[in-house]
Amino acid sequence: MGGYNYIYPDGEYKPKQFIMFPSELLKSEEFRQLTITSRILYAILLDLTLFAAKNNITDDEGLPYATYKQKAIAADFNCSEYNARKYLAELERFGLIQRFKVGLTKPDRIRVFDYANRYTHE
Repeated sequence: MGGYNYIYPDGEYKPKQFIMFPSELLKSEEFRQLTITSRILYAILLDLTLFAAKNNITDDEGLPYATYKQKAIAADFNCSEYNARKYLAELERFGLIQRFKVGLTKPDRIRVFDYANRYTHE
């Protein structure tokens, strides 16, 4: 092994950037059928939505939303755009996100729902 330093108990560890990952997505029986890639994608979308909320980026209904192009998802996850669409569709089937078309050349707006509070979305 090489190239990385150990993390020592008395040392400073300052990650440059990280994403909150809800542990319930790993532990809850409700999400067992959700692929791990979709769970990670959900965490990223949640992070983007929280950033939007903090910066008052909202839609016409006053709700924060995320934007994440399928091409960017494919690049970040080292997968095809087909698989990127599949992961987004999986999150939609589980009721964790809802996508809204904005235009032909613009990325979808993605509403991210609270995984801990089950509610039927229309």
